[in-house]
Amino acid sequence: MFLAQRQIEESDLDRLITATADVRGQTPEQLAGYRELMHKDLVSGPRSI
Repeated sequence: MFLAQRQIEESDLDRLITATADVRGQTPEQLAGYRELMHKDLVSGPRSI
């Protein structure tokens, strides 16, 4: 069985950025560009629902 989340929200993106920063030994602020890119595409962009 495959599951996919259909709608990505700000809180989902924040959780992902925090987890990614923790794994990489960075701060979430250091990934601000990555977060903005994903936000423009998945939260408010062409692939948002």
